[in-house]
Amino acid sequence: MEEEDRGLPTMRPSELERKADKCQKRKRTALVELFEGVSERWKQRQRDSERKRRAHILTTAASPVPTGAQSSEGS
Repeated sequence: MEEEDRGLPTMRPSELERKADKCQKRKRTALVELFEGVSERWKQRQRDSERKRRAHILTTAASPVPTGAQSSEGS
């Protein structure tokens, strides 16, 4: 039994649990930050595309229709 334990660090179970908890918290925090960043970029993209869509609608609605287009439709 002693030969098997030589390579392992000697730590009390409470120390191991504390280190494991710290590691888990770090991983969880990193994942949450990653998700929030991706989510924020997606929301920004959605806002940008909506802004472009509205601007396009406003510019096309406000622009005068060329008279040539009207006469070709009528004929």
